[in-house]
Amino acid sequence: MAGFWTLYRASVLDYQSPIVNFGKNINLGTLEKEACRQLVTEPMAMLDIRYASKDLVEKIITETGQLANLIAIVCDEMLKNLANDQRVLNAEDVTRALHSWEVRTALATWMQLSDDEQINRLNRIIVYATVKRGKFRLSDVINVLKKQGCVYTNEQLSQSLNFLELAFIIRREEEYYSYCVPLFRKRLMKEELEILLEQESSLQKNLSTTRNKRIKPSLSNIYSFFSGCTH
Repeated sequence: MAGFWTLYRASVLDYQSPIVNFGKNINLGTLEKEACRQLVTEPMAMLDIRYASKDLVEKIITETGQLANLIAIVCDEMLKNLANDQRVLNAEDVTRALHSWEVRTALATWMQLSDDEQINRLNRIIVYATVKRGKFRLSDVINVLKKQGCVYTNEQLSQSLNFLELAFIIRREEEYYSYCVPLFRKRLMKEELEILLEQESSLQKNLSTTRNKRIKPSLSNIYSFFSGCTH
């Protein structure tokens, strides 16, 4: 995963990279609903397993945001917990699978999308600040960063939003961003988002302060050196 983000940054985001604009980027979207239904039902049917109602199939599709990997994990979890003589999947089976450890683990990968921790931290700040409202604009993110006292360049902000889009955390429609996976959003909204936001913001401010302290003495030394040369 880290290799993918490194390649993407070098070919799309880093204008100093020798491979920038090399080739054409093709963004693969989510599955069509009918394809999702087939993925949820057909492998089960081959095992002579069916769902108690069509609503359960639709629930899986909706909660996973039509992402094939999440649908596959949910179905695998239902099969692993299926009783030997059970041939009908009920609401309890679906709910248990949607909230399983494996699904939670898959949803948690968004926290480390890059090998650059500063980008990861900005990703987390953006998500913690906007996930409650569900729909947001770039100006909303900028206002949050200002309020939290976090300093990021426009390029860094653009990179983070791109990473979150590519990871199917958010999607963009005109000037608005929204969250792709309802299950992801519901899980995060159970967390203490204000505290998490404050923690990430504090870490970023401390990092910026440390960098400034390192820069000032070095500049002072340079001026002292040139001053000494004039005597």
